[in-house]
Amino acid sequence: MPEHFPTAGIDPIDTPQRALRVIGHAMADPVRTQTIVVLIDHESTGSVIAVVDHRDDRAINRRDAEHALDEVIEVARVFAGAAARSRQRQLIIASIRPAGSMVASDLSRWGELARTVAECGAHLREWFVIGDEVQYPRAAVGDGSRWPA
Repeated sequence: MPEHFPTAGIDPIDTPQRALRVIGHAMADPVRTQTIVVLIDHESTGSVIAVVDHRDDRAINRRDAEHALDEVIEVARVFAGAAARSRQRQLIIASIRPAGSMVASDLSRWGELARTVAECGAHLREWFVIGDEVQYPRAAVGDGSRWPA
């Protein structure tokens, strides 16, 4: 039997699987480069999903590639600032990369992303990199889970 889709403001998004289900519904079809942000409160319930479309993947050359990857930091800064002034002070972020996957610089980007969100007064629950597969930069650097037990 399929898992119940979380109802906004009522059902918790308290596992990576539930978060990915919500993110999957927000992703563009056909898939394109996006950043998706889900804001949740201290009980893991959420009512805000933001989708930021980025430039077309084919337009990114080698010089622009790293800058394009860093756009997630700026998106996080904007939404973390807003979250810090609300009751939904935790962020779940997904970088949608249809033509790729996690890259080596994502390991340091995880730390920068977590620091940026914290400096704004919010908490980063998870950052998913979704491309050929779903990857977790947090786990790749050895940081423990931030999901409720």
